[in-house]
Parts: sequence; structure tokens; C-alpha cells
Amino acid sequence: MGMPLEDEAREAVANNADLNIHQGKISAYKALAKYILEGVPEANVMFTPELPTDDQRLDDICLQSYNSIRNSWIAMYAHWKYPDLFVTVQCKDGVIYTQVSRHVVRDSDLSQATLW
Repeated sequence: MGMPLEDEAREAVANNADLNIHQGKISAYKALAKYILEGVPEANVMFTPELPTDDQRLDDICLQSYNSIRNSWIAMYAHWKYPDLFVTVQCKDGVIYTQVSRHVVRDSDLSQATLW
């Protein structure tokens, strides 16, 4: 005997990668828009622009990585205009969390070893 039909449907939706990636893209765009508009955002005030799912601005957000483990997922997105920023989007139990971060370049990353 399997799960009740409603639970099976919820699990199928929660584990739909195409839907999750699209929801993540919308969340990443909103988080990036807030970050660009306000700089470092405050956690208790969330600005979310009105954004329909077929908005062409979403084409500028690019998926960098995606990982899903039963009913939860995490993805990283980037925007071509802001190459030094990336957005991490995580969904756990239907709640989506976002974090905008800057790529950090260290001096050691720019050095090259010379072989003799």
C-alpha cells in the first residue's frame, strides 16, 4: 500500500526539476533586483517586483548548478550583467530561501606556478 493520492501528488510536484528550476529563477531574479536596488538587504524587509512567469527578464538569469534530494533542492544562478554576483536559492518543505553573494578573488587565485 502506497502513499495517499494527495501525498503522491505533492511529492511529484516537489520533485519536478523543471518547475523547481523555474521557481528558482524567479526567486533569484527577485533577490538580485532587491540587492542591486538596495545594496546589502535587511532580512526582515523583502522587496519582490511583480514578475509574471513568462517575463523575458528571466532569460538573463542563468542556472549554474542544481541539486535535488527528495522534496528539497538547491540551485545557483548568475546574471550576465553582474558577473561578480551569484544567487543561491534553496527550497525546503515548500519554503524558498535566497542569498546573494559576491565572488571572492584571492591573490593566490591569480598566481601561477612555474615548473622548471
